[in-house]
Amino acid sequence: MTDRKYPIVKKVSLAGLGEQWDDECYAYVVPATYQDQKDIAEKDFTGLSDAEQIDYQLSFVRARFVAGKIRVFNGSEFELEDMQPEHAEGSVELNDHLYAAIMGFDLDPKDIRKVATESALQTSDVKPTETTSSETSLAE
Repeated sequence: MTDRKYPIVKKVSLAGLGEQWDDECYAYVVPATYQDQKDIAEKDFTGLSDAEQIDYQLSFVRARFVAGKIRVFNGSEFELEDMQPEHAEGSVELNDHLYAAIMGFDLDPKDIRKVATESALQTSDVKPTETTSSETSLAE
């Protein structure tokens, strides 16, 4: 851990996210504050490219990462070592998992990815399947 002191940290299990990642694998993160939630709510993500949105999340997670332990492959075996902030960017699944924990979401990262994908597929030009009252009156 660092010499910096944190009033609140959250221990996030990383078991199962990587090869041989077990109960000894975890990360300490600083949970989001109300100000973080307000800033995110006010941010216009629709004006950002996909790359800019990804960079925002990577930066957000990196800034709130404190410490942790992960298993790394040295070419012949897996070793337990201290997790570094850049490790949080090692996979989409890991970063999404940490982001969800920081934001206080209690969802499986696979569920978060599914919701994000479904949300991205929705378009505003989808026509309703039912006839509206104004369409009915015009037809008569």
